Amino acid sequence: MNQKKRKYGVEAGLGTYVSYKTLVPIEHLEDICKIDNHPYHLYAILAFDEFYFVRDKIQQTKDGIAFSIFSENQNGRKEYQTKPVRLANGLDHTKVQVDMVYPYKTVTFTLIDEEYLNKDANPINKPVTVTAEDIFQFSANQFVDKTEYEVLYIGQAYGSDGNRTAIQRLSSHSTLQKILSEANLNYPTKHIFILLLQISESLNLLFDGRAKEYTEDDKSTDKHLKEVICDLPKEKQVINITEAALINYFKPIYNERLVNNFPNLKSKSYKQYFDLDYNALTVEVDLEFDTSPRVQLYTRTARINSPYDAIQYHLFNDENRLSMYEIFR
Repeated sequence: MNQKKRKYGVEAGLGTYVSYKTLVPIEHLEDICKIDNHPYHLYAILAFDEFYFVRDKIQQTKDGIAFSIFSENQNGRKEYQTKPVRLANGLDHTKVQVDMVYPYKTVTFTLIDEEYLNKDANPINKPVTVTAEDIFQFSANQFVDKTEYEVLYIGQAYGSDGNRTAIQRLSSHSTLQKILSEANLNYPTKHIFILLLQISESLNLLFDGRAKEYTEDDKSTDKHLKEVICDLPKEKQVINITEAALINYFKPIYNERLVNNFPNLKSKSYKQYFDLDYNALTVEVDLEFDTSPRVQLYTRTARINSPYDAIQYHLFNDENRLSMYEIFR
């Protein structure tokens, strides 16, 4: 068997990473559209546990309202008791009318404290409705150290000239509508979330002075380095290759393209990296949120457990060529 060797004295790799992200329940997506102007390039449609209120376990005190909420799936039922939630300072929470309707996914608060309504300059004078899902997400750090979301679909929203965002794309997305229409049948204990991702890139160069032999000479290495530096990664190709890598890694149930044919040397959508003879691709999916437990993504075939997990691919078809990252193993 031939020993693997480096091709060039300097190898180039593309690194892509999540530079900004938002995770939002599907029912709040329209609200995000109105206030969030980040140029999200990719999105994932996710399924997470559906939560319900335990109707007879509401505790109202002057200082707040505490709930019991639960989720139920193939692993059984999990029930959580929240700390008291305060709707407003100075409000007597025993004078709040609490209404629920089966199947107890939502609760509506109506203030009946006339003294508060008359004295407060900005009273809550309309009924307020929240979901058990909202309550769990708000209180999740009290209960769990991680939350697991199933990836149903991954897509991109990058238009031909970069003028579309994921939010605009989702407003009329046929696959999202299909998933929502089938959710009650296929995912009766799940709630649909949208993960919005802004992608950035880095050019990674490896200068390895330890290797004694390369399959290409110094002249070829110099030519390779010059071509790479003079033709830096293009945004459209960055988004295309990141989307393809994520789909191939997770193989979501609603994705059909790119599931089993990545990397594809004949693909025009990310041919820049093959034309320039890149060595490798690394995709980092940072899913840490300041106020939430650690987020994990999974499908039947793959999982990302932590922000330190990276998806890595070779971008060459020569089995005797050494990966540029072999030096770190």
